Amino acid sequence: MSPTEFVFEDEMDPGLQEWQKNLKRIEDAVCRVGRRDLDVLARVGADRKSMVTLLALAATEDRKWLLKLMRQRQAALKSMSKRMNLLANDAKERINDPMSVVQFWVFMNGGSALGMAFPRTMADDPGAEFIVAGMRTMAKILGEQATRFGKYLSAWGKTDIGVALLLARYRMFNPKMSHLEELARLLTDAFEAAGKKKCFSADGLRKTYKRRGGRLLAMWIKFNIPSSPTADAAPRPVIGSPILDP
Repeated sequence: MSPTEFVFEDEMDPGLQEWQKNLKRIEDAVCRVGRRDLDVLARVGADRKSMVTLLALAATEDRKWLLKLMRQRQAALKSMSKRMNLLANDAKERINDPMSVVQFWVFMNGGSALGMAFPRTMADDPGAEFIVAGMRTMAKILGEQATRFGKYLSAWGKTDIGVALLLARYRMFNPKMSHLEELARLLTDAFEAAGKKKCFSADGLRKTYKRRGGRLLAMWIKFNIPSSPTADAAPRPVIGSPILDP
């Protein structure tokens, strides 16, 4: 899916709209001017649509709107994590409070004289404790995601993603990394369509991949790994289980 096809709900601010408009304009220019070079890349296995989008992304460096949305999400996660913890603490206090059940007041208002047993709290209900534990778990999940957002934003800001991402994806299509001359011309065309005079060469692209490709892939692997489980797995039943695992 092309980034121009994403829908960001009510966050279609002018910055995003302008970015999408420019991206589409660059894609159209690359398709028009670099048709022959795209044909060459397609013959060695590169997906034309993916390459056009990546070329346009490499030439479009202003992604302030994207940074804004990521920071908004990080702030929302932090806030919800704190509020969820506070709510869990309040809920824990309430379910342990005998005066928060009606039966306590029935007991106080004559029930004790009639032989009524002292009422139990809501904490005696396993469901109540389970819900509070779930709230704490969710607060932990939200907090961990907020932390990962911060680490990713730091790594993202230190990595020149555009050209490195283009080269990494091209190598997936074409492991031999042949026809870099055509790719360099396409990249030059994309930057020219973006209003930037920057000339690329095959040798320059090779050096860029060696210098930045590894860093980009390392960052992708690090942040593509799911968060660690928040709770231990349930113990396996002893009855019916083999004594020795196969």
